[in-house]
Amino acid sequence: MASVKVTHSTNANLNIEMETRDMTTKDSATWKDTGEGYLSWSMDAEFYVAEDATEGFEELFDDIIARTAVTIKYSSAVSGDVEYRGSAFVTGLTRSAGLDGDNETYTVTFTGNGALSKATIS
Repeated sequence: MASVKVTHSTNANLNIEMETRDMTTKDSATWKDTGEGYLSWSMDAEFYVAEDATEGFEELFDDIIARTAVTIKYSSAVSGDVEYRGSAFVTGLTRSAGLDGDNETYTVTFTGNGALSKATIS
């Protein structure tokens, strides 16, 4: 999987979740007991549409249609900062056109496939 920067991002959210398992027994009385479960992650982001972008809406469209896994890197790109990285599928893609003079935007949702790693940018 090649890693290519998608340009013209206006915002992005990295979501990390842990499911819980019900561990309630008769000894729990009226309180529910839970235990740790599976971990998952996703990312959603918004971008300005740029028809001349090397990697943008059209390439993400191709990825979702082909069901291609992509490499996600979430970072500031500043040496010494933390970077999160993982494999994901494009699971949502929405393109929006505003009124005359408004910037055209698109949003994309990536759903993680496997572990999300964390490293320091060198």
